[in-house]
Amino acid sequence: MPKHTSAAVIAEALGISRATLYYQHLQPTKDWHLRQRIEAVLEIHPDYGYRRVSLALSVNHKAAQRVMQLFGIKAYRRRGKKPWRKAKTKREHYPNRLRDTTPMHPSHIWVADFTYLPHDGRFVYLATVIRCLYQRSGGLVSGY
Repeated sequence: MPKHTSAAVIAEALGISRATLYYQHLQPTKDWHLRQRIEAVLEIHPDYGYRRVSLALSVNHKAAQRVMQLFGIKAYRRRGKKPWRKAKTKREHYPNRLRDTTPMHPSHIWVADFTYLPHDGRFVYLATVIRCLYQRSGGLVSGY
């Protein structure tokens, strides 16, 4: 095609009417103005959804919903506190059975624990095992 082609030639090549080349959609402009009005309402009432926004602006709720979805406008979502309640069952109490026990020989007492630690948004599980080697002058020496 030559450098300067008329609109009639382009329209004929595309198989559309010439008026289509000059048509500008009015909907994006209307949507932009409605978006600005919606944002003004949400500044005052950030927790309004599309239904309340449409009532405040006196527009169709479907138009408000469409524009809010089109531009990604979302209402502030309030999250209530979960009600605190007492535990239904009593927690079991495990007594320390080694408080008065003295190790008699190596590997007489073994102690284990299992816990989890939060790390990078996940949990790392940790298991430890400790065995008592022997008693030295009143104090315990433990090993892994």
